[in-house]
Amino acid sequence: MKQENTEAAAKILENAGFETSIITVNLGSRDDIIALVEHSQIIMAINDMLKAYQYSKRCNVLRVMYEAVRWGKRGAKINSISPGIIITPLANDELYGPRGDEL
Repeated sequence: MKQENTEAAAKILENAGFETSIITVNLGSRDDIIALVEHSQIIMAINDMLKAYQYSKRCNVLRVMYEAVRWGKRGAKINSISPGIIITPLANDELYGPRGDEL
C-alpha cells in the first residue's frame, strides 16, 4: 500500500473517532515484524490464548497472500494449508472448558 493511501485511510478512521498509528512493515523481514509487534503491543493486549492463536493464523494467511503476489510475478504459485480445529487436549479445553460458552 502506498504511504499516501495509508495516511488517507488513517485520516478517515481518525475522523470517525478511532485512534490510529502508521508503521511501514516489510512482511518478509523478521526485524520489521518484530517492530510491528512492539509498535502495536498486540501480544500484550491478548489475554486469551485462543485469540492469540486466531491472530497467528490470520497473520500467516496475510503473509502467504503477500508472498503469492511477490512470487506470482515470477510464475510461481504459493499455497497455505490451514487446518481447522484438530481435537487435541487443548482444543477440548477451548471448546468444553470454562471458555467454551464464549466461542
